Amino acid sequence: GKGTLLTLGTSFDHVSEFGSFWSPRLGVTHDAGSAGIFKLLYGTAFRTPSVYERFYTAPSLAYGNAALEPEKMRSLEVAWEKRFGALSRFTTTAYHFHIARMVTTDDTGVAVNGSRVAASGLELEYEQRWSNGSRLRTGYTIQRAADETRSFDNSPRHMVKANLGLPTGIPHLMAGLETQWVSARTADYGTQKTPAYLLANLNLSYAPHGQPWEVALGIYNLFDRQYTDPVATDEILGVRRWQMPQLGRSGMLRMTLRF
Repeated sequence: GKGTLLTLGTSFDHVSEFGSFWSPRLGVTHDAGSAGIFKLLYGTAFRTPSVYERFYTAPSLAYGNAALEPEKMRSLEVAWEKRFGALSRFTTTAYHFHIARMVTTDDTGVAVNGSRVAASGLELEYEQRWSNGSRLRTGYTIQRAADETRSFDNSPRHMVKANLGLPTGIPHLMAGLETQWVSARTADYGTQKTPAYLLANLNLSYAPHGQPWEVALGIYNLFDRQYTDPVATDEILGVRRWQMPQLGRSGMLRMTLRF
């Protein structure tokens, strides 16, 4: 039935070298009946610099910085979930978060507290099930993550995913087809760009009922697409590297025994 649930919480942490931290959180869930379920979530968190970030040094690299301050994050999320029957569900989620003093590196490779980081996005997801065991899950995401100067490298603006699971007609054998489209991404401090790509994966799973074992076969990058991912920029041996080719078609056979 209809109703509203309010959840309040907080945590208190004391770190000897950095002081005390309060992290309040709020959650509101409202069931509006046929109109769906609405959620509002707000949270805060912190992270103290690691020993590696504060003190690591090497003969040719000065990375650590004992003066680093803790990171602090705040997040806000609003969601709506609607069911169109017992076997279908649509969910949309909008979110925003920002991080103050996120640990990064300066031009010399020393760990520092960077400028304010913020990200906003919208996620849409639809799930449909059928009585014969088939299932379809689709999702679309649009997002933007940036600091005070530019958008982040390796942060796609758009992503689309779909996963279809089907019975094969052979007892206990299921087939799954997964596709993923990722839009173009910037690299090399925003000066380069890797193109968008579309991948497909095929999975077969054989799991007899009542048996402690199952076998799964996965074929990844089914159509052998050539694509690259952005990586951290470096200049080893005078070559500037900012992208890395990824695997073509590959397969994996997995056997699981539960005892």
